[in-house]
Amino acid sequence: MTNQLSKMAGAHLKPLAELKPRTDLIIDVWGPEGSGKTAFGASAAGKRGLFYQTLEPRRSNDTLRKVVAKPGELVVGEYESEVPPTVDRTQEAKVQEFFKPQLSRFKNDLAQALKLGAGVITWDKAIDLWEVMRYAHFGKLAKVMQLKYGPANSEFVDLVSLPARYGASLIMINESEDEWVDGPPSADGQRTRQSSGRQTRSAQSKTGYLTDISLRMFKVVKPSLKFYAEITECKSAPEYIDTVLENPTFAEVATMVRPDVVWE
Repeated sequence: MTNQLSKMAGAHLKPLAELKPRTDLIIDVWGPEGSGKTAFGASAAGKRGLFYQTLEPRRSNDTLRKVVAKPGELVVGEYESEVPPTVDRTQEAKVQEFFKPQLSRFKNDLAQALKLGAGVITWDKAIDLWEVMRYAHFGKLAKVMQLKYGPANSEFVDLVSLPARYGASLIMINESEDEWVDGPPSADGQRTRQSSGRQTRSAQSKTGYLTDISLRMFKVVKPSLKFYAEITECKSAPEYIDTVLENPTFAEVATMVRPDVVWE
C-alpha cells in the first residue's frame, strides 16, 4: 500500500529541471513625492497594467502619461480616490454609492489586464486604492470600528495576491510619512507622541507580509540630480537590506530577488 501511494504521489511531481521559475513578485515602493517612484513603476518592459487614482491632475500622473504610449502597454486605468465636491461627504451612503463603481471598475480592469497577459501590474498609489476600498465599504475613512475592517482587509489582500495567480508581478507605490514614537510624559503624566525625524511608509498595514522586497526611494539634487532606492526589506535575500541602488529599474531589482529568471 505504501509503495502504491508513493507511486501515486510521484506521478504528480515534475523533475526539478521541468519546474518553471516563479515570475511573480510583490514590490513595495515608497518615498516622498518626486523621488522616482512612478518612473520605477513604469520601468518594466513587455505587457503591463498601470492603474492610478486621482481626482485632480497631479505631478505623478504627468510621469505616467509619458509612458502610456510605450510599446507593450496593455491597460491604463484612472480612478477617483477623493470625495468630489458634488458628493456630500457627511452622507455615508452617498459616498459609498460614488465609490463602489470605482472599486468595481478597478477590479474588472485588473482581472482583464491579467487575463490578457500583463506581466507586471503597477498601482500608483496603493494607499489611494485602500482609501477607495474603505470609502466603498464604510462611506468614510475615520471613526470606523476595527472589528468592521475584516471584509475590507480580506478584499484588499485578495487583490494584492491576484497577480501572482497569473504569474505576474505587482508594484505597489506608496507615499512616505513622518514616523511617530513615544515621547516623554507630559507634566500631568499623560502619554505623548513626537516625531522621530525619520520617514516611514504610508501603506495598508495588512499586506506587509506579502511583500517580497521594499524600496525606499529618494533623490539627491546636488551636484546633479540622481535618483536612488534603498532596500529596506527583502524576504528571500536579507543580505541586500540597506543596499542602495542608483536609478533602479524593475528588471534590476527583480533579478536580485529571483536571479533564475530573465527579467525585462
